[in-house]
Amino acid sequence: GASAYTSLIIQEPAAGRLYKVFVDEEAKTPIVYIKDAVQALIQLEQKILIVN
Repeated sequence: GASAYTSLIIQEPAAGRLYKVFVDEEAKTPIVYIKDAVQALIQLEQKILIVN
């Protein structure tokens, strides 16, 4: 997917292979960690249960 290159930036050089990133130097990619996303959903569910 669109975020695969963020993993490849680390994986390819670690495997001894060159990796070119064809993006502007100022480009930014937001990253959400799965654990953080799950925690946010759990907190949201708890807030909904309190309101209802």
